Amino acid sequence: LIFERRDGGLKALSLGAKPLNLSRHVSGLCWSAVAIVGRPAASALRKEIATPRAGKAVSHAEQVGMTSLIQGVVAMAFLVLTGNFSFSALPMVFWICLASSSFLNAIIKTAETHAYKVGEMSLCAPFLAFDPVIQLLVGSLVLPVLHFFANGGSLALSLSLRKASAVACIAAGMLALSMTEKAASTRALRALPKGAGFIILNCVLYSATYRLDAAAVGVSSSLCLFAYCRLVMAAMCFSTRITGASRSDALREETTGLWEPRTLLLLLFVCVVDAAYMLSMYQAVSLISP
Repeated sequence: LIFERRDGGLKALSLGAKPLNLSRHVSGLCWSAVAIVGRPAASALRKEIATPRAGKAVSHAEQVGMTSLIQGVVAMAFLVLTGNFSFSALPMVFWICLASSSFLNAIIKTAETHAYKVGEMSLCAPFLAFDPVIQLLVGSLVLPVLHFFANGGSLALSLSLRKASAVACIAAGMLALSMTEKAASTRALRALPKGAGFIILNCVLYSATYRLDAAAVGVSSSLCLFAYCRLVMAAMCFSTRITGASRSDALREETTGLWEPRTLLLLLFVCVVDAAYMLSMYQAVSLISP
């Protein structure tokens, strides 16, 4: 639905739809399917690592930092060995998107790990249904309105009844999955499960990271963005440990499980599954709208 500013008001001009590149759309949906499977698998592994065993566990920032460091080093080594490494040739927009996305992704991964540690994963994960809701609102309403007030011209709203009803049905179904029998029959329904607030926060942040990642991939490649992003995330996570010299005894106890053989094995599994999820997600957002 296209609007234009005329005589101090808005006048509707036309109603239509953009042409669809079917092969590109199907390819984007296939990559999205891989990402949909990879995200909960990585989350389950992160929860297992964060769960204390015999009084030992791994802190959230340390877990994200270690996995990001391993992924970044391996991806960067692959770029160098294949002759695809580039630094000076990358434009400034890539570095701006990289810095912003890495900062937000460090928050997302840490918040997700904390959410699944303090709450039940089966109750928290369904709140990821807010992701398509927020994506729809941001892409169809928020961004067009901001562009309209910033640059003037026409106001193009891509919100349709079909999109809105489809997303609403998905969100309603996923929220129903997060309800326990006790919550469904009492006023406890009004209270969010433990950790659900962090998942909702992540959904809001995803609306920014998806678009930043799509812009960065557009001027580079998925693997290049992944390598640099992971190294920056690792530096951010480990910097909190370096600057926080006066840690509490509880935190020291929480980080003593990092070098356990079982923990290291799980970290390697997280690296593989999370890499598959992130690379497929980068490909998806470069092909279709977030």
